[in-house]
Amino acid sequence: ATTPGPAQSYCSSGAIFSAGFTPPSRITIVHEAEARGISVSSVTIPTPTTTASRNLLIVGVAMQGHTLSATVSSVVSNAGDVYTHVPGSQATGNLGGNLQLTDLWYKANSNSSWGTSVTITLTNSSSDITDCYFTEVSGIASISPLDVVNTLNNGTSGSTAPGPTLTTSHPVEFLVEIGVANSAGGDLHDLQ
Repeated sequence: ATTPGPAQSYCSSGAIFSAGFTPPSRITIVHEAEARGISVSSVTIPTPTTTASRNLLIVGVAMQGHTLSATVSSVVSNAGDVYTHVPGSQATGNLGGNLQLTDLWYKANSNSSWGTSVTITLTNSSSDITDCYFTEVSGIASISPLDVVNTLNNGTSGSTAPGPTLTTSHPVEFLVEIGVANSAGGDLHDLQ
């Protein structure tokens, strides 16, 4: 299935995570938070204290700027929990010198004391805008939850540009996508 993407998307990253139990459990978004940085070397997202363990924590990063050369080097909670990069999830775009990058990171099998913030560290501070999104999801496999990953690099303009093609392989899964849209002023799109 092709996932709907942000309007006029130029790059986006997508991943599918598998449900954790047989029969499949109900997947629920528990918490969401976001933060923005402009010309920074890190962005910290204040996050609510999790109420349950064994949840999936996802961080999506969208960067946009004229001198973009930063990438995400690490994602760590203030309790020291290290997130895993979703392999193959980094996407890039370029529209007339306006460079974009999206990326996904996750922490499987959270515990109830994982911290109250997540810091995303960049390789340098040359990007103009960095938007970061946090999502906590219950009902996802606690071991090896990642199922499918794909990206859309340098996507074409249009009012309903598609995101990356992602095909589910299990009956109950959670799909996440982050994209950079190029509308008036160059908006960044939310993790969905």
